[in-house]
Amino acid sequence: TFYTTSDAEVTVEDATFKSAKQMEDASAIAVCSSDDYYRIGDLNNDDNINSTDMFYQLNAYKIAEDDPSLITVERNGLTYVGLSTVVANNHKAKYGLIEDAYAMAGDGNTDGVIAYDQEQLIISDVDNLAYYVARRGAGYKTDLNRYGFRYGEYESLTANTNLF
Repeated sequence: TFYTTSDAEVTVEDATFKSAKQMEDASAIAVCSSDDYYRIGDLNNDDNINSTDMFYQLNAYKIAEDDPSLITVERNGLTYVGLSTVVANNHKAKYGLIEDAYAMAGDGNTDGVIAYDQEQLIISDVDNLAYYVARRGAGYKTDLNRYGFRYGEYESLTANTNLF
C-alpha cells in the first residue's frame, strides 16, 4: 500500500506549526517583558546589554563613591564596599539612573550592591559586566559570565521582596 499527502495538507500543517511556534515565542517575550521582571545587566531597560549599561553602572558607583554613600558588605570571606541597589533604586535621579529601569540590574551576583574592585574581580559587578559585554560583542554564545555572575538573565521582581 502506498500513501500520499497532498501539498495543500502539508502546507496547512506547516503553517499551523509555525503559527503555534510564533505564539509560543510571543508568549515568552510577553512574560519576560512584563513589569514583574528585569534583565540583569540592563540598566537602561532596553532589553539589550551593552556599553550604555556599563556607563550607567559605573557612573552610579562613582557618584556614590564621591558622596560617600557606599556600604560595606562581607561575602565569601571578602569585605568590600558597594552602592546599595535599594538606595540607588529609591534615588535614581541622584545616581544618574533611568527612571523606568531597575538599579538591581547592576547587581550581577545578587549581593545587594553594585561593587567595583579591580583587585577582587570575584565581587566586582562593574568589571564582570564589562567582561559580559566584551564576550557578547566578540560573538561568544557561551561562557559569558564568570564567578557566578548572572548578567543577561531575567529576574522576577515579585520573587524577591527585599528589592524595595
